[in-house]
Amino acid sequence: MPWFNCSRSGSTGVLLLLLFFTLLFSSCGVHKRVGVFNDPKYEEVYKEGKKANQAVIRLKPTRDTLQYYRYRLQPGDELRVRILNLPPELAEGSYELEADARYIVNIDGYVHLPLAGRLFVQDKATEEVRRKLFEVYAAYFNQPNVEVMVSNLKVFVFGESDQQGVVILPTERTHLLEALALSGGVPQYAKSDKIKIIRGNLNDPQIIWVNLNYISALREEDLIMRSGDIIYLETRTIPLLLREAAPYLVFVNIITILPTLYLVFRTL
Repeated sequence: MPWFNCSRSGSTGVLLLLLFFTLLFSSCGVHKRVGVFNDPKYEEVYKEGKKANQAVIRLKPTRDTLQYYRYRLQPGDELRVRILNLPPELAEGSYELEADARYIVNIDGYVHLPLAGRLFVQDKATEEVRRKLFEVYAAYFNQPNVEVMVSNLKVFVFGESDQQGVVILPTERTHLLEALALSGGVPQYAKSDKIKIIRGNLNDPQIIWVNLNYISALREEDLIMRSGDIIYLETRTIPLLLREAAPYLVFVNIITILPTLYLVFRTL
């Protein structure tokens, strides 16, 4: 009686499959447990919103609408000041005025600017600083065309992203889609119907879930990024299983093909 038969082959195949799925799901379980942005107490809110087919789900009502939202300068911020019609005579000599320059807000909330001197800018919007500089420079030339922006606004991208880490925002009005594009877009393994924005104090955060499959979601004011926002891309389950399975498939294929090779050689 041969040491190998069909019955043994079937039972071996079943055992191999059980072992394969045990290893696979245990590895996926570890993957999920380390997801620090998947707090179960917040996920209940998401599930309720999903049942109601909401394109944008919020943990709490919006506190600041886009109409009134303005970034407030903080110590360490980098101010970029552009003077689009700077006269040549002011760009020379002792004025030290540049058409495009960057200045750091000191720890005391002040910034030192040529001609304007020390200005207190902490908790002020860039528009307030622009108006002040317009008044100062208007004493030196007509209708100064001044632009003021913060050049170190940033969001953080984590999860299933090609480029995890810090993304510098080009403007104060950067949309979620633009921030995602700067980080490499939404990968095929990420859930495009569950983009998570974590905003504000992490002890009491505002969490916004966005379903990018709905065009209506793109009009929401909450999707204009605030500096310090965290964008979390959750991994899709099926692609995750396939990706986690890849290292084991070669092993399983080798083991399962051995009985077939044995039968082929026996018939020769």
